Amino acid sequence: MKNKQNNGFVKNPLLYVLVVVALVTGFQYLMAGNSANQNQPINYTELVKEIENGNVKEISYQPNGSVLEVSGTYKKSKK
Repeated sequence: MKNKQNNGFVKNPLLYVLVVVALVTGFQYLMAGNSANQNQPINYTELVKEIENGNVKEISYQPNGSVLEVSGTYKKSKK
């Protein structure tokens, strides 16, 4: 019988997959705070005012159950 040395490395490929998944998830978590496309909910009245003032570049809507979900993009970013 051959005696194979482990040399400190784990030979289970599942461990490597878990490490890669953890690194990718951590990277996405950290980068989510730096995203330029952050959603900011506004009420209907403010939405209508922004559209009337010409501050909205595009707008889309999609039914979500009994609620109408509206999203859009400003021409200039809001703080």
